[in-house]
Amino acid sequence: MIVGRNTFFAAHLLPADLDRLTDIIIVGEPSGSRPNHLGEAGWFKLPYSGVWGIISSQYHQASKAEDHRIWIAPHVPMTLSSEEYFAGEDPAINHITRVISHTQMEK
Repeated sequence: MIVGRNTFFAAHLLPADLDRLTDIIIVGEPSGSRPNHLGEAGWFKLPYSGVWGIISSQYHQASKAEDHRIWIAPHVPMTLSSEEYFAGEDPAINHITRVISHTQMEK
């Protein structure tokens, strides 16, 4: 699975569950939030100013209560430079493609 800094909120529940329940290999950057996190944003209106805001109010516990990691770390770390980003290159996909090609050649 590819995970990166933009993997957070609802999208973060899948990698958290797969990391906990399977032997999945995570490639990429650290995820964008903790395994246990707040989500499910709701709107509210301040009573005196009338200003509207949005706040996350539900706690999602996708890991043990004692899990204080600030992200889910990848097993195979890959960084994405600005040069690669603007060139349309993805080092994580490139690495996975090489591994799959190498594995198929061995068969």
